[in-house]
Amino acid sequence: MSTITSWDSKQVIKIQFPQSKFDEYLKRAEHSDNKPLFPHFTRLVFRMAYDDFKLGSLSLDDFSSIGNHLWNHEGNRDDELSSVLLWAAELNFYVRNIHLNDYGNFPWFMAEINEYFEKDK
Repeated sequence: MSTITSWDSKQVIKIQFPQSKFDEYLKRAEHSDNKPLFPHFTRLVFRMAYDDFKLGSLSLDDFSSIGNHLWNHEGNRDDELSSVLLWAAELNFYVRNIHLNDYGNFPWFMAEINEYFEKDK
């Protein structure tokens, strides 16, 4: 279960983590369960989730939950991948609280996530 808590702790959103989909991504990435999730695998799994999200085969909540899970595994490093994972992790909060940011954060987060992957083409 993914739990997203607002910065002021007044709102909590609980979303079922898509474990079977996540396990599928790990398998496709040829990641062994007994290995740490190094940035290479994190990025690869996140890319798979993003591609499925863009195709409509992964919901926003599932995509955001996977981003949250990966961000927590990354150790909250100060790098671009960690930032993009955090933005993805916050999508399911901001889509439900669009009034909190004057419509700014949600589309900006989506644009930044898209730009992150577009650089690699």
